[in-house]
This record gives sequence, structure tokens and C-alpha cells, in this order.
Amino acid sequence: MENQTLKSEIREILEQTLGYSRSARSCDKLTDLDCLETHVSRVLGKYASGRDYLQSLEDGTESESIARATYFRALHSKRRRDMISECEDALYKVLGSEMAFSKVDHFKKFPELDEYDIASFDGHYRKHACHAPRDDNGKYRAVGGIFGMNMRNGLVQSIVTTDFTVSKTNEIKAFKKRFGTSFTQKRKMICLLDMAYWDGPYWQEAKTLKQNGMYVITLMKDSLRPTEEVALEFDQKHPYNVGVESVSEVTFKSGAISTKIVFRDPETKAKYVYLTTLSKVHPGLVAHLYLHRWKIEKVFDVFKNKLYEQKTWADSEVSADVQASAIAMTYNLLLRKQEIVLAAEGILEIKLVKKQKEAMAKRVEKAKAKGRSVHPLVIIPHKLFQMSAQFIRHFRNKLNSTIPWRDLIPGFEKAMAFYL
Repeated sequence: MENQTLKSEIREILEQTLGYSRSARSCDKLTDLDCLETHVSRVLGKYASGRDYLQSLEDGTESESIARATYFRALHSKRRRDMISECEDALYKVLGSEMAFSKVDHFKKFPELDEYDIASFDGHYRKHACHAPRDDNGKYRAVGGIFGMNMRNGLVQSIVTTDFTVSKTNEIKAFKKRFGTSFTQKRKMICLLDMAYWDGPYWQEAKTLKQNGMYVITLMKDSLRPTEEVALEFDQKHPYNVGVESVSEVTFKSGAISTKIVFRDPETKAKYVYLTTLSKVHPGLVAHLYLHRWKIEKVFDVFKNKLYEQKTWADSEVSADVQASAIAMTYNLLLRKQEIVLAAEGILEIKLVKKQKEAMAKRVEKAKAKGRSVHPLVIIPHKLFQMSAQFIRHFRNKLNSTIPWRDLIPGFEKAMAFYL
């Protein structure tokens, strides 16, 4: 391992994931392993188009070139799509186990959440491909789907593609299809979702799944009108519940029942109303959990502005699925390097930790000057940072280096310790 280059290490990991794929096949022109590697390297690079990427291989000295027809045929292959999807799932699970072994858990400070997985889901869209046709209204349409983020370890998944019909597929419809009532999982799951994902009857049924339920936390739409509301008691003296004004059980016309939490931020005095199907968690902690939903938006910013995946690679549902899986796999490989490999060397995002502390100190001081306070849960330090551009750039710049991995560590340490 110590004598491996960065590129050979990634190839070895991809080869391991390929062993979990039932769709893998032998191919002389472009092996499945080479196909996986090309997709990951394209995400890691900065290319204007597929032809731009292929020319970089043709002009480079580290990789063999790939025929244009071979590359684009693979990009539109349903079999290859299934293969990379299975590899993405395998990588997510393998890295999840590695994260658990390394004790990576951003919510371990809350033992009352130990029985739950915590995930954020949201739609993410990219610009249309260069040769995409216009829709019935003569307009180009963005292409995308739903991604999920494991809030305990930061790993992401491509969940489903949503936008390939004449009438745009609704995200909640696609989400419900993916996580139907027959869906099974090993642990209970808390889902942090935008208010557009609220569907009372669905979430009522989801929490009673035979094998571990799914629970939702979301903001309440102004248009929702409960038919019945009953006040509930809560521990007003518990520090978690600072800012909680009321908790009630609400029933809607559909018959769905959930918990309504009215929360006023002690720092800004802004009022928020949450809906949740959780009942055994402090309402103040529910409000705090929802704040973390925005972490997935930070990941999308990394996809768009740091990995430069702003446009779809080709015009088909298959190629969009391939690209989504490639983006998720690449992000998770970067996260593995940060959270497991470099962390084991004692190398952390020091500059981001310092920036967070300074920002929090300013917030506390500003709130105090106004006679207010920052919520005690917000003050607790966390590691769910947005991945820094310097780390990604250094990874990209050293990807094709022939220098052994061990000798690259000082460069990563510098990139993660100081801003340029």
C-alpha cells in the first residue's frame, strides 16, 4: 500500500467493487475496470466535453487512448449502467464499514439517536447535454435526480433519476417509488427532507415498516391545515429544547398524524414550524437535525463548482445514471482519503476547523450584543465540513503522479492546513 501511487490505489478499490457486480462482463475493447476508471477520472478532471476528455487521454503519457465510438457506446450501455450502479452501491457499503471501524460518526454525541441512521435526500440537476433536443415547449430541460447523504459519515448515493418523461417526474413520486412500503433496511432511518417531500399518508405508513421504519423531519408548508391539533408536553428545562415554543399532535384530512414543533431561533428570533413522525426525540434536537439537511446542498456545490460537473455527459437516461453514479463514487473516494487514510496520519482540515471556530465566536459575540444567544446545540463543534477546493485540487493534480502515496502525504497536509 505504501508504495502505491494515488491512481493505482483508486484502481485497486474499483477492482474490489467490481467483484460485487452481477452485471460485470469480459470486454476486450474497454474492460469494465477501465470503464469505471475512466468515469472516475473524468469527474476528477476538468473537461468541457467527452471529446475533450478523450483527447486528454490521446495526448497524455500516463493512459492509453480510447476510441470515441467505444467510449460513447459504453456511456449509453444499459449493461454498463447496471454495472457501475452495483459498483457504486458496493463502494458505499464497503466505505461505510471502513468508516464505522474508524469510528467516524458525526452524531455520536447524541446517544438518544444511536438506534437511527440519519440521511438527507434532495434533487440535484445539471445543464442539458450539448446535443439535447428541446421539449414540447421548445425549451431545454435540466437533467438530474435524487441523491442521498449519510449524515453520520458523509457518504453520498445516487438514488434515482427523475427527469426523463414528457411531463417532469415529481421528486416525491420518484422517492416513494424508490423507498416503497416493501422497502427493508437494517436500522431505523431519520430522513431530513425539503417540505416538497411531505406526503402524510406515505410517512404515516413508512414509520411502521415491518423491518425498521423511516421517519421524516421537514418544514411545514403554510398551506397545510390540520383538522385537529392537540398540545403535547415536553421538557422545557432541557437545554436541547431552548427555543421550542410548542409541541402538538396534528391530524390531517387524509387521516395522517404527525408531530408539529414550533421553534424560535434564540439567535435570530426567526420562527420555524417543523413536521416529524419522530416521537421519542427532544423537539429541540429535531429542529437541530433539520439544520443539518443543508449539508447535502454543500455537497451539491462541490459537485458543481469543485468537480465541475455542471453539464450532463450525453443525452439519455442511461448516460445520466452513469454520470450520477460516477459523481457519487468519486466524491466518496475523496471522502475516504480525508476521513480514513489521512485522518489515520493525524492530518485534518485544520484550516476549516479554525474557520469554524472563528465564525462561531463571532456569532456568539454578535448575539450577545443583541441580548440574544446561540443555541447550545449549534455551538457543539462538528466535522461535517464542505470539502475544501484545495484538497480536491491537490488530489486532482497528483492523480497521475508516479510518486508513491507515502511521499504525497506532506503535500496533502499542507493543502489541508493553510489557505493559499
